Amino acid sequence: MTTLAVDIGGTKIAAARVLDDGTVVEPVMRASTPAAGGGRVVVDAVIALLRSIATAEDTAIGISSAGVIDTEHGVVAGATANIAEWTGVPLGPLVSQAMALPVTVIGDGHAFALGESQYGAAKGYPSVLELVAGTGIGGSVIVDGRVLHGAHWAGGHVGHIAVPGAEGVMCTCGVMGHLEGIAGGLGIVNQYHRLGGDSAVTSVEELPSHDPLAGDVIAASGAAIGTVLGGLCNVVDPAIVVVAGGLTRLGEAWATPIRANFEAALMPALSGLPLVVSESGSSTALQGAAYAARRVKEVSHE
Repeated sequence: MTTLAVDIGGTKIAAARVLDDGTVVEPVMRASTPAAGGGRVVVDAVIALLRSIATAEDTAIGISSAGVIDTEHGVVAGATANIAEWTGVPLGPLVSQAMALPVTVIGDGHAFALGESQYGAAKGYPSVLELVAGTGIGGSVIVDGRVLHGAHWAGGHVGHIAVPGAEGVMCTCGVMGHLEGIAGGLGIVNQYHRLGGDSAVTSVEELPSHDPLAGDVIAASGAAIGTVLGGLCNVVDPAIVVVAGGLTRLGEAWATPIRANFEAALMPALSGLPLVVSESGSSTALQGAAYAARRVKEVSHE
């Protein structure tokens, strides 16, 4: 038996069938997120991908989604501007009705962290703090295999911590000064433009490798992320920290400042806490979403 899994990000949607042991069955179907078209258009794109791979052996659907996700009801409780009109979309019910299968929806940060804790870099660790850096920045805290959703389903939103260097910068959530505004993929590009970089650059992938300014904004992203992670570890004391998401493709120019600032921010008692930069990709979120769907009865609202 298999579980259908979907990962909805600000720029891309991925879908695949996942076996009970976490194996992602190829092919993984991908499409650009029609983010400007609004929530219902995005849902239609998700349903189209699912229908392209669905079989009679599929027993449930797990969805990893950007935004604050009310997992109990499958609704997007809050979202940034990365996907238009995403807040309030009854994602789970709409997909369940179209596919005639039970659907579990969790935040994408939680999905990544579940995938890492069950099958990836954090396997075997009792607790994990995960940061997922792509178009935006999300994350999760998992203890003994359970996601800490929070009282308002907003647990794990690491990208919305105020950081030095982001003063006066509007975050996609509508509040100034947050980490995502300077350290997520969109934030890096916007920061590059603000500092006088080439206006023709529209994505992190297009940042010119020979441009010192591009190197500066990439390093600043990593430094801010590392400082935030170190501070969070001083609060939650996880067994391991995992950094994942599309920005890991930036390599050591981004990862080295993360590690250096992370270590500098840790209190002495946490010295040596492992931090892993995982390049596992969207398949990890698919694994985590499928895992959540198979264990829907374990979801708790804390």
